[in-house]
Amino acid sequence: MKKLLLLLAAVGMVFTACESSDGLDDVNGGVTEQPGDSSDTDENVISFSPASIDVPVEAGTYEVEVSSPCAWQASTEADWIIVETESGVEGKSTLKFSVLSYDDEVETEHKERRGTILVQNSEEGLSAELEVAQTTILLGLEFDTFEYKYSGGSGAVAVSSNVDYEVSSNASWLTCTKMEGEVRLKASKYYYTDKNRKAVVTLYNAEYNKSKKLVVTQTASPYVVGAIAIKENVAGVIYYIDENVTKIMMLDEAPLLKWCVNDKNSDYVLVGTTDKEDGRVNMETIKLLEDWGSKYPAFKWCADLGEGWYLPAYNELLQIHKQREVLGESLSANGFAPLGEGNYWSSTEHTAEYANKVHFNIGNDPIDFKYKEYRVRAVYTF
Repeated sequence: MKKLLLLLAAVGMVFTACESSDGLDDVNGGVTEQPGDSSDTDENVISFSPASIDVPVEAGTYEVEVSSPCAWQASTEADWIIVETESGVEGKSTLKFSVLSYDDEVETEHKERRGTILVQNSEEGLSAELEVAQTTILLGLEFDTFEYKYSGGSGAVAVSSNVDYEVSSNASWLTCTKMEGEVRLKASKYYYTDKNRKAVVTLYNAEYNKSKKLVVTQTASPYVVGAIAIKENVAGVIYYIDENVTKIMMLDEAPLLKWCVNDKNSDYVLVGTTDKEDGRVNMETIKLLEDWGSKYPAFKWCADLGEGWYLPAYNELLQIHKQREVLGESLSANGFAPLGEGNYWSSTEHTAEYANKVHFNIGNDPIDFKYKEYRVRAVYTF
């Protein structure tokens, strides 16, 4: 009788232990919570190695080891995760899955997406979730647009990126340099007064064919000395400006020309172009002469540029000489021939034999024979 009671007690203990194991319904993070013996807990949960997984931006296939006390099935609700191993066996087995590439539109914030793979045995009431995290392709700019004043200068735009990239500008006036965490910009001075100009800076990653564009604008120059003014199909560089008038100089230069075709052995003629302030007056005086176009090449070249162009008077030529450095910088920067260092003709007559000129090396040396060949720049007054 005593042996029978001991046998029944032993059977009851086994029954109670199985019932305790099978009846657990408290699951937290894939680990069954059970007080008492930790060895029993380890034997009755599904676990992964590694416990979670981070994947890069590109598509790929991955494997994790599953430890389970029973057979299992795997599934996911994430549309970017593809479960390739849909079931496994008791003990240790392999879960294989793949991910799609992640190319989300991100500006400046580092983002990622997360998904889970559910591994479970519903009959045994066991389950665990494998967390998968994927970082997006990040190529963002602090701004979409950037603006410079006409004076140009340097600037920088912050870049947020987890991929490498190249940077380029589609305009010669804007240079860009890739630096750590930013793109540095440098704009040259803008001389034109008629309209703003625009350039596009492109950041490009060839591996993922991802790009980001920055639109850079530069405002037009105001009417100041050195600015290139365009008005009613007339273009020139401003050499003088006040509240009443704006005077521009032709962007291009004539070949060496004579003031008058008469040489020193001919009879000189006093033509009366004596105005030192306004070459327009001298131009109108010349046009009153018979066959003036064939006799006075410097005047003719200016007149052929169109209505309103004229050979500058002596003091107008001195104004150009005074601003020669600013004018030369503007002309050179925009692909035009800078002012030379030699003599330039004015329209102002000194005597029948001589006319006024300006030597641009010294700014004076005011007269010479009219038959000499010197440089010519036409001017225009708004």
